[in-house]
Amino acid sequence: MRIEPARPAQPDGTARTGSGDPDATAPNPTGPNSAAPNPAGHSSAGHSSATRRTAAPGTAAHHGRGSHGTDPHGTDPRGTAADAGDRGGAVHHGFPHSNATGGDYRGSADGSTHSDGGTDGDGGADRDGTDSDATVSDAVAAAGTGAAENASAANHGSDGPPTGPEGPAAADSDPEPEPKRRRGRALLFSGLALVLVVALGITLALPAVSNRLGLPWAPNLPKGDEPEPVAVTRQLQSIGGQGDGPTANGLRQALEGPASSGALGTLSGTVVDATTGDTLWSQGENRAVTPASATKILTAAAALLELGPDMRLSTKAYEAVPGRGGIIVRAGGDVTLSSLPEGEESLYHGAAHLDELAKQIDEATNGNVRAVALEQSVFTTDKTGQGWADEDAPSTYAAPLAPIMLDGGRQDPLDDTSERFGDPAQRMVDQLAGKFAAAEVDPELTKGSRAAQLEESEPIAEVQSAPMERLVQQMLQLSDNTLAEAIQHHIAISKEREPSFEGGAKATLDVLREHGFDVGGATLHDGSGLSVDNRVTAKLLSEVMAVAAAPGGSAHADERTSKLRPLLAGLPVAGGTGTLAERYTEGTPAQGRGWVRAKTGTIPSTGTNALTGQVVTVDGRTLAFSLVTSKAGNTDAARDALDTVTATLRECGCR
Repeated sequence: MRIEPARPAQPDGTARTGSGDPDATAPNPTGPNSAAPNPAGHSSAGHSSATRRTAAPGTAAHHGRGSHGTDPHGTDPRGTAADAGDRGGAVHHGFPHSNATGGDYRGSADGSTHSDGGTDGDGGADRDGTDSDATVSDAVAAAGTGAAENASAANHGSDGPPTGPEGPAAADSDPEPEPKRRRGRALLFSGLALVLVVALGITLALPAVSNRLGLPWAPNLPKGDEPEPVAVTRQLQSIGGQGDGPTANGLRQALEGPASSGALGTLSGTVVDATTGDTLWSQGENRAVTPASATKILTAAAALLELGPDMRLSTKAYEAVPGRGGIIVRAGGDVTLSSLPEGEESLYHGAAHLDELAKQIDEATNGNVRAVALEQSVFTTDKTGQGWADEDAPSTYAAPLAPIMLDGGRQDPLDDTSERFGDPAQRMVDQLAGKFAAAEVDPELTKGSRAAQLEESEPIAEVQSAPMERLVQQMLQLSDNTLAEAIQHHIAISKEREPSFEGGAKATLDVLREHGFDVGGATLHDGSGLSVDNRVTAKLLSEVMAVAAAPGGSAHADERTSKLRPLLAGLPVAGGTGTLAERYTEGTPAQGRGWVRAKTGTIPSTGTNALTGQVVTVDGRTLAFSLVTSKAGNTDAARDALDTVTATLRECGCR
């Protein structure tokens, strides 16, 4: 440790010594941070508590350590060494005793001291976050003389007149350094500004924001003027117009190999030019074969022709006796009623919700519902059709038919392959009764004359299905057997036939015959195609498809075309939707991906595999086709062979 010699004498001749001369008094600055004067006759190193002075806050001595200068604002930690001695603390090797608890001493007007916690004993940190820079030698020299000295003079190593906050040397003192607190604030504000700029940039870069504001980098920013709106019509337009059609000879040569594949078993089929109605290729076209789910093409056509695209199926509720709490729900043949909460869609988009029916009942009765019953006379009691296997219903693809059910009878309303309930109508009425705290299911409500009187009463609640056009499309897209049977029962009602499987089947052929289609050789027992006893010709199926697909203004288009057009929208797309989503993925079939649209059909027990639909050729010509196998040994191989035939139609110019 270095100890410097005593400082030179003051300008007035008084020598600086370490004797503690009682006459060597220091000036007493009067600033707020100044120490109290040392009374005459007392040594600056005395130990009397009456004469002990405390350092002002902001001085180095205040922190237990000597320094060279004072800060008139009380923020500079550099106090005087004399202050250290005047506190009455002994000085050892230039260091006054420190506060053992790490606190500071703050002087007050009455000479009392207050402890300021937060600094350690050696005064290493100021309460404003600055460090004391006094040297050991300065502290020793100041303590030895016992006289206060001007901090500025001591700092520069020269003698000068005593100074204080108002002394003559105050104006000559060095400029104060900028407090670190101010520099910290500047850095804080700069950092905040940077964060705001970055946050704003990120926000403006978001697609949703940039699109909304039309910023130059917006991903959806229009590259030019918005196009004029185009009128939309329900007419199938061939890609590139009505292109050149294939010839019968060219098509026969192109299909000679694919149509003779052994995987097809016995193939019956036809290909028709939808523009002219001419048959370009045929093989066993008049042979009546089991069509499987291709039967749904006939059900869909009859429904659109007879019932129209806008018909809706209604479910109504009546009070058995007004004010008594008994509710009779009259089924209207809607098997798509949704069990999901309002706002959520099941597989049947646009379906009515059971919650809505319950809500209307609750409002009409003020919540007075004690019993609920179901009236189902709209359909006969047959649950399955002739030719159905015992395992067909309930199964993952069909439910026993009833004129009302939730979600097509599925246990999971969002899974098309979900197992179906064995008594879907009973489940529906149980679910409805459960919506009311005091209600129970009471079949007795429908007995006697009450049910017969419903026609003369006003319903207190009613919900409706999606329009028939959408129901037909959902039936085809999902190959929904239960929905197909319900639709066909309504065709029977419209044709005043018995609302049964047989009545619906006969009514379907009646409608097609009345609209000019050749139904010779056709026999139906249901509307879904589950019956192995159904018989239909490929000629009838392709004829219906050709009329539906006829381009507007073509020779083959007529008044039936516009009515049947919605049927096309329900056909699965090769490699894209419905039952064709996983087909046409590789090899030759991949050529038809996206261009072939067709209804499938499969009954493994009879070797039946069907594909009925349309395809647009590379030349832009629309062809309608129907292909049905019989006694095919391997279902997967037969499907792949059918896909190859239709993909060949797509790629063949065939002229």
